[in-house]
Amino acid sequence: MTVEPGARPTLRFSQALAMLIRMTRDRTPTSARRLLAATLVALPLLAACGKSAGTSTNTKNPLPANPSFTVTGTDNKFDTKEYAAKAGDVAIAYYNKGNVNHTLVVKASDGTRMGERLLLTPGRSGGVTLPLPAGTYELYCDVAGHKESGMDAKLTVG
Repeated sequence: MTVEPGARPTLRFSQALAMLIRMTRDRTPTSARRLLAATLVALPLLAACGKSAGTSTNTKNPLPANPSFTVTGTDNKFDTKEYAAKAGDVAIAYYNKGNVNHTLVVKASDGTRMGERLLLTPGRSGGVTLPLPAGTYELYCDVAGHKESGMDAKLTVG
């Protein structure tokens, strides 16, 4: 397994299993079977601690049932630069399709933050419903450097 400098190494289940099988060649049959059995039990538990393979729900801020619009964040950008919604309770669904944590912050034109900051880990989804009067708002990710690299958009509420 090769890893570029500064990158986080990842190990797939199949790679771990192949490594384990290679390790057991030098052991007695009984100890090899015990080691293999213990590893096969532990690997799925350890994998659950890592990055989610698909889209999972954020239990603190679940996706709204009928979102007014959807924002998809990847590393360093949202899926579009402009969103629109009707005034009133605006339900925003947010998907983090990136490889790092991302947030979603909504600010009014006067700089007032609307509602709470939504934080999502990679592969997670969540949402927020905000009472927004007609106006122009800014959506952005406030993780250091993300807004500056393009994770911001305009929301027009009418």
